[in-house]
Amino acid sequence: MKKTSIIKQKQLRHIISEVQIMSIVRHPFIADLVGHFQDENRLYMVLEFVAGGELFTLLRNERTFNTSASIFYAAELVAVLAYLHANSIVYRDLKPENVLVAESGHLKVCDFGLSKIVQDRTWTMCGTAE
Repeated sequence: MKKTSIIKQKQLRHIISEVQIMSIVRHPFIADLVGHFQDENRLYMVLEFVAGGELFTLLRNERTFNTSASIFYAAELVAVLAYLHANSIVYRDLKPENVLVAESGHLKVCDFGLSKIVQDRTWTMCGTAE
């Protein structure tokens, strides 16, 4: 990520939060943060390699999921959200583009940039603009 873009779009707080949250979560259906570093111009977040690509691409190629695949994917997403909520983390950007598919067929949620640790309530408006 370009540092100039992060500053211009006022995303620094989101990046710091994303690294913090991804550093503490451990779940089989969440992509692991392997590390993070920076150079003069960019910030880097290194995630585990997830061979299957985005759920969005799979859905676009398949056009629809059958009932058993839909139930399977929904159950894995519910398991992730239950884990996050049990740890006071709100994931606020759930969409097929932020869900990867492992070679095994299991899901891996990524992109925690809008996530937040919440002890009581939050009043932040957020989400993908479009």
